[in-house]
Amino acid sequence: MARAALVLVLLSGTAACTTVTVSQPTLERDLSAALEGRRLDGVAERLIRFRNGILSEALDRGRLDRPDRAAAATRAAGDLRREIEGVHRGRLDREGRVDLDLSLFLLDQAAGDLRLADGAEERLARHSGDAAAAAFLAAPGPLLEEAGARLDALATGWFPAEAPIPGDAEPEDLRAAARRARQAGDLLRRRGMEAAILSPEAGAARKAAAEEAGKRADAFAGRLEEAAKEEKDGFRSPSGREAFVAALRTRHAVDASPDELEAFGQALLGEATAALVALAAAHFPGKDWKQALNGVRAAHPAAAEVPGMALAAAEAAREFCLERGLVGIPPAARLGHVEVVGDDMARSYPFAAYSYRRATAEGESGRYMVSPGATWMTPEQREERLGGSCPAWTRVVAPHETWPGHHLQFWVADNLCSALRREASTPVFVEGWGFYCEGLLEEHGFFKAPEERLCLLAMRAWRASRVVLDVRLHCGGCTPEQGVDFLVANAGLTRDAAVAEVRRYMGSPTQPFSYAWGAREIRRLRADEEKRLGPAFSDRAFHDRLLRCGPIPLPFVRRLFGYGE
Repeated sequence: MARAALVLVLLSGTAACTTVTVSQPTLERDLSAALEGRRLDGVAERLIRFRNGILSEALDRGRLDRPDRAAAATRAAGDLRREIEGVHRGRLDREGRVDLDLSLFLLDQAAGDLRLADGAEERLARHSGDAAAAAFLAAPGPLLEEAGARLDALATGWFPAEAPIPGDAEPEDLRAAARRARQAGDLLRRRGMEAAILSPEAGAARKAAAEEAGKRADAFAGRLEEAAKEEKDGFRSPSGREAFVAALRTRHAVDASPDELEAFGQALLGEATAALVALAAAHFPGKDWKQALNGVRAAHPAAAEVPGMALAAAEAAREFCLERGLVGIPPAARLGHVEVVGDDMARSYPFAAYSYRRATAEGESGRYMVSPGATWMTPEQREERLGGSCPAWTRVVAPHETWPGHHLQFWVADNLCSALRREASTPVFVEGWGFYCEGLLEEHGFFKAPEERLCLLAMRAWRASRVVLDVRLHCGGCTPEQGVDFLVANAGLTRDAAVAEVRRYMGSPTQPFSYAWGAREIRRLRADEEKRLGPAFSDRAFHDRLLRCGPIPLPFVRRLFGYGE
């Protein structure tokens, strides 16, 4: 049998080496796999450029030429699909096969997003006023005579001052329509200028008329923008069951039905409520769990003390993880700081959030965002909001947002995972990991005081309520106002926090369910690994491997661990 020599250079400053013989078929197989992997990498790079380029333009509903961009994106997606399907699956290793299917998953996701954008086009054209009629001006090339004649016929009547503003439009639609109107104004001015250059005699009047129409377009855009601002305290419309189910499949690779999700949420809510009742009876005599929680919240710090307290809680969680060996935290991922959410973000984030890292002199620092209040709040609202920054609540939130939660997760994804895996990110993994981390630290004794356990269980009831409301709000089960009442009754949230939560749920269908569902799937994978490995199982090894998969849909993560392959 033919043999080939593979020389391995040892890690030393000398020329010392050893020779290992490898069979020719093995070398050929490995080389073939490497070449096919490189081919897939190239296609994946083009896929990411497609998503960040032409697809992004095709999904920008504020573009006047969006339908043309959508047609171009559809053609480009077809070309990419043929390339991806041409990769030889049998020559790839497990990681390569998963990445191949992730690429197809992202193309399916793009197709679904394009269908949704196309479905909204008629509505957008109606809200945009005369911007729809001006779309022909966006065609490339100089002003043709026929286009000039059309400009003459239409420019004087476009965007009249009394043009109506649709009263039932979503704020997002109004803002998109405003961007279209401003583009129409810019195009009118440009085409009028071209007319004056190409036909000096006839073009002067055409240019003046076009400039006046452009001003009216800008004024109409301003009115649309003001109307969108007036709606900022309202709730967006539900997505509808069909769109909700489509998002479960194409964005998260979740096969469960809305009814199954709601049943899961109700079961988890029942478990959390029973645990809350038992805890209150044992440690807060004479109070039910909501009364006990209100008492814990009342012991909150002043707004100025919130950032320092939050950072201390995050650093305590980081040191706890390192001491217990729960997960690897590279030195470069151990830097973080606290910022305060702004007025707009405070409307939808009543407690805390994580934002992407910021460069500092010491390195990239994770941004842990806290929400102690806002300038638009009344004194009563400020007091309610500060209750969500009490020490016990903050000790539970901090690990979710920082270590071992989102900050570590995003650092690993950005530094140790491929661009393709980052592109396929889903909140089912991202938020599922954050919620899982709360339970992980509970298992290892991080939350000792009854007040901390109370807040931990209240958050569990809150995440369970999110699953129920995500389904009900978008699939016809309740109104936003009923959703607010549900959170107050079942999750113990203040009304201020409940309103902010429901406002966020209405704007992000299939995101609220992701916390509890994702944590469940991570625990299921961990149980499978504990069973498979037995005494060899290690928390740190499991968590490190899990994070290095990237924040991709969890069915793909299971395949990377060898399940379903």
